[in-house]
Amino acid sequence: MDDLPSGDMTYTMLKAGGQEVAGMVTTPPEEATSMPTMSGSYVTVEAVDAQAGKAETLGGKVLAPPCR
Repeated sequence: MDDLPSGDMTYTMLKAGGQEVAGMVTTPPEEATSMPTMSGSYVTVEAVDAQAGKAETLGGKVLAPPCR
């Protein structure tokens, strides 16, 4: 794990086999009571536009445009 300070938060990168595979961020204590607990997921794929189109073809819904 590698901690990356970012202002009043810390982003922690998790590694497996030397590659970054996940990350976590802390919520500052003063915001913890006003923000709901949540999680977000990111994935890396080849040809992101094609994969988003395939997801829609299979019945999925793209909630945000792919980013590169």
